[in-house]
Amino acid sequence: MKCIWRPESTAQYLDCFDALRSSYLDRVSWEPRSELVTRAATLLGAFLLARIDGKSPVEYITKEEDRERVRGVAIPLISEQVGELDEVRARWAIAVGV
Repeated sequence: MKCIWRPESTAQYLDCFDALRSSYLDRVSWEPRSELVTRAATLLGAFLLARIDGKSPVEYITKEEDRERVRGVAIPLISEQVGELDEVRARWAIAVGV
């Protein structure tokens, strides 16, 4: 969500997502990597929505149009049960204008 807060750094935030995903998944040995990816991707929509409409919303997203943009990504991720991190990233990149 920091891509919305600091749009000038969007490319760097997406690079951070890529680096974290890659370095973390390269070390997964306790379960099949594909299962972890599916679980993580499935949860990301809920995490996004929770940080907008949950008990502890992010303080830096203050405009309703920005909150709607997050919901516009989060709700379909949840309802469609998107299970690929690449798809989550692609949808987020579109939402933030990349």
